[in-house]
Amino acid sequence: SFLFAVCAIVLATFSTGIDSNSFQ
Repeated sequence: SFLFAVCAIVLATFSTGIDSNSFQ
């Protein structure tokens, strides 16, 4: 359950591009 939630969040961040903005 927890692992699936983390994967969903990571997938969402990569698809929206927020992941790149947070690291930069």
